Amino acid sequence: VASELDASTERIVNYLNDHWEVPVNVALFGYFEDAGSEYLIRNWLRDPVADSPEQARQTRRREQAPWDGRTWVVNFGDDGQRSWEDARRYGFVTAGGGEWYVRTLRNLKSGDRVACIIPGVGYVGVGTVSATVRRIDDAMVDVSGAQTPVLDLELSALNPRRGLEDPDPTQAEHVVNVDWSDTRGADEAVWQKHMYANQNTVTKLGHPETIGILEREFTWPSG
Repeated sequence: VASELDASTERIVNYLNDHWEVPVNVALFGYFEDAGSEYLIRNWLRDPVADSPEQARQTRRREQAPWDGRTWVVNFGDDGQRSWEDARRYGFVTAGGGEWYVRTLRNLKSGDRVACIIPGVGYVGVGTVSATVRRIDDAMVDVSGAQTPVLDLELSALNPRRGLEDPDPTQAEHVVNVDWSDTRGADEAVWQKHMYANQNTVTKLGHPETIGILEREFTWPSG
């Protein structure tokens, strides 16, 4: 039990699962209020269903696969607190709720390629990073040729301003701009058995099977 998950503990949990097949996991709980209602949400560091000995062997193979240095997978939590249709329409990905969720967004650099996945649903878009991470109150997107603050947009998300008054700046939503080359709705998401998935917000994509499927199903960015 701890107030947050530190990087050292995360590495230990992943190492025990991936190299020794020890089924240890971490449950992450988040609390928030909206319109007078209180919510408690739970996420797992690792997928509790997928983490079998066979899944551990597959994970090792994924880690040994080559990486091109610029292609990433981004988890997008389309959970009502944020909306994939917002992200798809205006060109961004977003995460918030603490350092664990925000920190890997900082890995994304302009020109990187991203494949966006909704956890438990499938892959819904591919594109190119056009601007690096900024807190949502500093983030801008292009709307009909004009740079527009994200908080001025008509968003479907329930409360994009959540966390802005928190002393911890990582509680707020953080935005990375993406030029989408191909997207689809959640009801048309691409998912097949053994495709790559990871609980972190952003991870390297070097899994040949997943890349092959995405190249067939989506129009990837050129270059």
